[in-house]
Amino acid sequence: MTRTPFDATAWDLIAGTAIIALCCAAAVYLPVLGFVCFFLLPLPVIFYHVRFGAQTAFFVSVLGILIFYGLTRGFNSDTILMAGMLGHGFLLGKYVKRHTPIEKTIAYSTLTILGAGFLFVVLAGNLAGTGAFSLVSEHIKKNLDVMISLYKQVETSDEMIRLLEASVEKIHYALLAILPALTASMLAIAAWINLLLGRIILRAAGFHSPALGHLNVWQAPDGLVWGVIGCGLFLLFPFQAPRVIALNILIVAMMVYLLQGFAIISFYFDKKEVPLFIRVLVYGALVIQQFLLLFVIGLGFFDTWFNLRRINSGDKDQLSS
Repeated sequence: MTRTPFDATAWDLIAGTAIIALCCAAAVYLPVLGFVCFFLLPLPVIFYHVRFGAQTAFFVSVLGILIFYGLTRGFNSDTILMAGMLGHGFLLGKYVKRHTPIEKTIAYSTLTILGAGFLFVVLAGNLAGTGAFSLVSEHIKKNLDVMISLYKQVETSDEMIRLLEASVEKIHYALLAILPALTASMLAIAAWINLLLGRIILRAAGFHSPALGHLNVWQAPDGLVWGVIGCGLFLLFPFQAPRVIALNILIVAMMVYLLQGFAIISFYFDKKEVPLFIRVLVYGALVIQQFLLLFVIGLGFFDTWFNLRRINSGDKDQLSS
């Protein structure tokens, strides 16, 4: 095998770079499968970071995004989003390798990427002379216009088009109001799904992390349910600011129950020894068909009372070993 300055072979470097570049390209050019590829971008970076080290993971990530940059022929928002997801994978791999507890792994990585994204938007807004808020608002508006154009191209009924055009301002305002919670939730869900899949791949490669071993028996704090109830009451307030804050907190709380729902699904996948490719298909379907996520949230929420996995704290070590 060809020697390289890294712990990986030349073939490992080529394969990792190609996977990342192809996933980035698929995320842009394929309408449905592309969204799944975008969501799973952290997975190869997690694997390379844990298996071959930080330098190797950084190398394949940078080279992969540069190839993607060359394919798209320009630096745009797609490139920024891809780089953010690859950075997410790099941080997740770092904490997994350190055997950091799963809650801290997801929280640290998500908050770091959020902070970096916020600073980037502020800097870009200042350079553009419009400010961060106006820059984000304009970006959302452009994406809504693109969405309406796509609906027109697929021969959507005139009534639906008129309804969308009449509601675009309300949708625009709602997305601006809940953007912090949506972004945090998307990053946390992506982290959880990639760690669930990465756990299987890393185990096959001979890496066992105590933190990842507890993924499918993880439970949200019991007291979180009172936070959900409290936020629901705040939504009844006549003042706009408390309602927006409560809505953002409620979305994040629902994301936590969604992760618990994923843990329940993973628990039964492991129990029934479901093959990896079927798991990828199921998780991909859950990402694409958002209404199915409500079912997963319900699983996580009601698990607080019904203990759907029939486990207790004393069983966790045995079940996750």
